[in-house]
Amino acid sequence: MYILKGRKIVIATMYKKEQVIAPLIKKHFDVEIVVPKQFNSDKFGTFTRDIKRAGNQLEAARENCMRL
Repeated sequence: MYILKGRKIVIATMYKKEQVIAPLIKKHFDVEIVVPKQFNSDKFGTFTRDIKRAGNQLEAARENCMRL
């Protein structure tokens, strides 16, 4: 996708998921990947419900994106 070529893409994740996600995105879109060093998605809630989150998994993901 040429519209993204050369752009920076932020992957806001924890627990090293970017190690799987980043190579695929980089390969298919030719972008630079940036992972925020101090990002903590657990503050928005956990899927294990150790920390309460909003709604189901999709709703929680949307809420996390809106809070960034």
